[in-house]
Amino acid sequence: MHGWYFHGFGISMLIFVWIAMAFLFAWLLIKSIEQKELKMDRPIDILKRRYANGEISTDEFEERKKTLNKYSQER
Repeated sequence: MHGWYFHGFGISMLIFVWIAMAFLFAWLLIKSIEQKELKMDRPIDILKRRYANGEISTDEFEERKKTLNKYSQER
């Protein structure tokens, strides 16, 4: 009878470990997805994308790029 007690305990611990690992995996997956969603583009990347989409002209792109470079050098 004594042997059954430890056998049941081992199975319970194995189930607990598997459940804990599943929760950990789910938590890490959710955190990873949230970080990708929260990742912000740099201002120069936004400017390049707007230029590539034709939202701004070449002159406007160059002017804003100079402004961004000037601002980033002041920091």
